[in-house]
Amino acid sequence: SVHIASMRPWCLALSTVMVISVARAGRPADLGPRALRAGPRGAMSPVARPGSLRRLPATSAARDFRMRPATERTSPVPAEITRPSPLRTAAQFTPSFLQGKSFDQVTKALAVILVVGYGLYHFLSVDAHLSRGWTVFEVMQRIPLDNWREYEVALQQAPLGTKTAINTGIYILADWLAQVLEGSAPLDFDPKRLLRSGLIGLIFGPITVAYYEFSDSLLDPFVLTNRPLKIIMDQTAYAACKYTLFVFLRGVLSGSQPGPAFDEARGSTWPLLQRGWRFWPAVHVITYSLIPPRHRVLWVNCADLVWVTILSLFKNEETADDAADDAE
Repeated sequence: SVHIASMRPWCLALSTVMVISVARAGRPADLGPRALRAGPRGAMSPVARPGSLRRLPATSAARDFRMRPATERTSPVPAEITRPSPLRTAAQFTPSFLQGKSFDQVTKALAVILVVGYGLYHFLSVDAHLSRGWTVFEVMQRIPLDNWREYEVALQQAPLGTKTAINTGIYILADWLAQVLEGSAPLDFDPKRLLRSGLIGLIFGPITVAYYEFSDSLLDPFVLTNRPLKIIMDQTAYAACKYTLFVFLRGVLSGSQPGPAFDEARGSTWPLLQRGWRFWPAVHVITYSLIPPRHRVLWVNCADLVWVTILSLFKNEETADDAADDAE
């Protein structure tokens, strides 16, 4: 009995250890005074891993996490029950008036004002060095003629650069007009699309100049019988190459791979030729009979504005017809 009585403290200690072990088997392995952290509303939430001090909100997801077996609770804390980071993003530091569609439209309006203002300034100040003492009527009367004279001088001094600049500007203006006719607001244009069109116009400028010089060297424009041949060459070989290159460049500059872009260009050439035959032969009757060779690029670019308008109107009508067919 003495021997049994002497073993009672050891049995009591062993029983206590076993009870604690059983109790800890149903709780996180690191549960302790420092592992219990107050949740968002005072709830006690265990951490996910030993040594971690991250808090878990007292939510159903957190309770489900605590109910998992001990072997599964060693994994990282699920994302849906972790507390969101208190750090603010860059957009939250940006003032509200610098965000949204209104700021985008204001930026575009400022860009348009700068470009148009720059052009108007140069157009109206062409006689600034001569107009001292002139009346307003005299100044306005001379502005168109003197700007045309400046254009003629630029053609003589830098023909390629002048024609390329005109071609680039007309391509940008034509694309903006196309976007407006397709339904966009005047200040809701796509600036990346305008830049792509401007770059294509910059590439096509020297090509167009070189083609007209080659055409005149091959077929004398002052011989009447050569004019129909020039129109045929313009609307077959040259137009096919131009349409293919245009669609290809547009696709590549938009982010397409060269292979798919070329396939799209090759498939678009014949439909574009058929549409062009309704408009361009009549234009080129004037091009090769009335327009001086040095002004052909300007004339053709002005005709491009009309052509873009026609294409946009046709596209809108086809879209409306397709919508009506789908409704039926």
